[in-house]
Amino acid sequence: MNRLLCSALALLLTALLVGSAPLNVHAQDDRLPVAVIQEDEGGVQLLRGEVAYTSLRFALFAPDPYVIMFNLSEYIRNGGFVAERTNVPSDGQVLGRVTSDPRKSPFTYELLLPQMPLGAPSAFGDGEVRVYLIALVSNLLGDPFLSPREYFGAYRSAIITTERLKSGKLLLFAEEGRGVFPSGRGADGTLFTDDDPLVRLPDGYTLVDISAEPFAFSRPRQAAVDLLEAPSSVQDDFSEQSYLEAFDNLIALLEQKYAFSDYYGIDYERIRAELRPRAQRVNNLETFLQLLYDLVRYFPDGHIGINNVPDSAIRAALGGVGIWAQMLDDGRLIVYRLPANLPAARSGLQVGAEIIAVNGLPVAEALERVKPFTNTGIATAYNRLILQQRDLFRGQIGQRIAITYRNPDASAEQTVTLTFVQDVDGLINYQPFYRVESPERWLPLETRQVDGYTVLQLYSFADDLPLTMRLWQRAIAQARNAPSRDGKDGLIIDLRNNGGGSAYLTLLTAATFFDEPLEVGNSAEYDDEAQAFTVNPRERNLLLPPEPEERYSGNVVLIVSPDCASACEFFSYYLTQQNRAQIVGYYGTAGLGGSRFEVILPHNIQFVYTRGRALDAQGQIHIEGKGVQPTIRVPITAENVLSRADPLMAAAVAYLDSLPLPSEERRISTQNGTFRLSVPRSWRTTALGVRSGGGEARLNLYRFSNVTISRLLETLSRTAKDGKIDELETIRLGGVRWTFYRFLAEAGTETIAVSVVGDTLRVLELVTPAERADYYTRAVLRLAAKTLRVE
Repeated sequence: MNRLLCSALALLLTALLVGSAPLNVHAQDDRLPVAVIQEDEGGVQLLRGEVAYTSLRFALFAPDPYVIMFNLSEYIRNGGFVAERTNVPSDGQVLGRVTSDPRKSPFTYELLLPQMPLGAPSAFGDGEVRVYLIALVSNLLGDPFLSPREYFGAYRSAIITTERLKSGKLLLFAEEGRGVFPSGRGADGTLFTDDDPLVRLPDGYTLVDISAEPFAFSRPRQAAVDLLEAPSSVQDDFSEQSYLEAFDNLIALLEQKYAFSDYYGIDYERIRAELRPRAQRVNNLETFLQLLYDLVRYFPDGHIGINNVPDSAIRAALGGVGIWAQMLDDGRLIVYRLPANLPAARSGLQVGAEIIAVNGLPVAEALERVKPFTNTGIATAYNRLILQQRDLFRGQIGQRIAITYRNPDASAEQTVTLTFVQDVDGLINYQPFYRVESPERWLPLETRQVDGYTVLQLYSFADDLPLTMRLWQRAIAQARNAPSRDGKDGLIIDLRNNGGGSAYLTLLTAATFFDEPLEVGNSAEYDDEAQAFTVNPRERNLLLPPEPEERYSGNVVLIVSPDCASACEFFSYYLTQQNRAQIVGYYGTAGLGGSRFEVILPHNIQFVYTRGRALDAQGQIHIEGKGVQPTIRVPITAENVLSRADPLMAAAVAYLDSLPLPSEERRISTQNGTFRLSVPRSWRTTALGVRSGGGEARLNLYRFSNVTISRLLETLSRTAKDGKIDELETIRLGGVRWTFYRFLAEAGTETIAVSVVGDTLRVLELVTPAERADYYTRAVLRLAAKTLRVE
């Protein structure tokens, strides 16, 4: 979006005025004093200011920032200030422009005020004013103006805490001599309540500073209004402190603000007792990193971590022998990859081999003893197992490891002793078996077609947010408009490699699949004033659906893995609501249920912790340490682990295939008779029966008198390519006994359903491509047999 505010827009706004019935929150009072005005130059015409930020996430959450002024009438209620996303007014918004590089803090902005602003006035006593807030935003939807689905930013002219305007500046507009506004908060200390003292204001724009009592009013032509960083975004920075001071302050901060201390039973006194003596001895970067690396292990939370690793930890895990193995559901550990040019690949060990023991220990015991190399906490048992499987075969370069194994198709066990060699790739680029290799991605989101269904590969919620949102809207439109398969729509969203990002973006995208607003949760954060974790009911997470033409109403399947973390898990959880989607996976998601924040330590080390405690709509912890679990769990078998295909994608397709096709009862007359039966709504009637819209499948209807099944099969065997007809099953459908047969013919794979009623032989002949025979048998042939009536 072009950040420049056209003067034409300002001129246009001068000609417009929208009014509404005032909200009376005060009794009338004709004896109100006149406000004391500082710098009275006839009214504000231009706003200029700075935006200073400390947050390391500024570029993520404000990728294309601009300034907006918007009306607060919807937030001003009798009894205080109520901030709800759903109340963003569509009128009264004026755009400003950023005037310096936003990548460098502080940067500057300016906003030219219209002569006559839009937006509803707010009533105070016997008068009224329009009240405006200035905010820095980054628009992700539609035009540049804020909508109820959008967030009005963390950088504003006034600080907003839990339902309170705490400090900062507001812009007021009065006209026709009716300007009235509070000059302070009154005895209750809360703005916009009955005890607020009121003053009269002159017409035009007036700036009010609500930081001190009484409020300060001013009317310079060019007003300085800096946009303030929300307290929740201010960066904690201990980088200039000593190692011991930084450690002490970090532990104190975690004890106070870490979101899951009680949930995990974190014992901070134990941490101090065991680690503070070491902190007193820290005298360089390496020992400080080792201290922090060990601190992380006290927290079973995948958001807890550091952005660096001590050399000693790297040395302990840098060696490898080149074995990538996976524990199966039956308890066996099998090798699924042997990277070339490493010791294991030259040892006689084969892909598919079962690992029996390591260094003489049974494999389960050996795995349990492994302390994974990781710079983060570990939230779930399966996340720990995945890392233990990697690190079971890693160690210091030069050390030796004895491995007892049994190769595929071998009966005897063998033991080989290997020496660890440098294997950086196996440490950094280790790929669990469930990750599907894909070409280097250039976009955060890509789409393709698999077996007639749209697959949306969503790699991240932390990439370019405006680009991701536009690609998302484009992908959903493509999925909506894609040719349906036999009238059945299906969308598969692959989240296996999505590490999270913007929770706000997950709300926008997940809302695509719902028709009504849906409350999906909230967050508890530490409140400095309350000195406790609090939940603001006004800041609940809402799925607010887009316009109907932007929604997707078809069937949805998500593919997840333990690499689907944080915001990815929120998205997955949202789609479990109202059973909106099925979730396919070998494992659940990562179990990272909160919002993360960084602390800057000496040497600019970043220590990351969870500050926001994600909750469901009932106020319960729902993701942390649990993850979002598959509704369709694919078993971890040797066949799936060693498959060159993609069993998770196959399971997603199989689920969509299993759904009934939109069907209708149809009366079909052929040369063999007249039949009534249910067929796919999108299929066309032919001379012999019906045919799919794409022409890949057809169902022909026959009836014969005085013909036996054995005679029919004898005749059909002459048309079978190999002369062989396989009997599949015999079942009762619609009260009739049906037997299903299949054979390969010139026209494709034929599946025959045969029943005998009286002296009449009924035959349903399904002709399909070989790879689609099972699908059409389930979706079409069984339905036809169940509903068939012969006239």
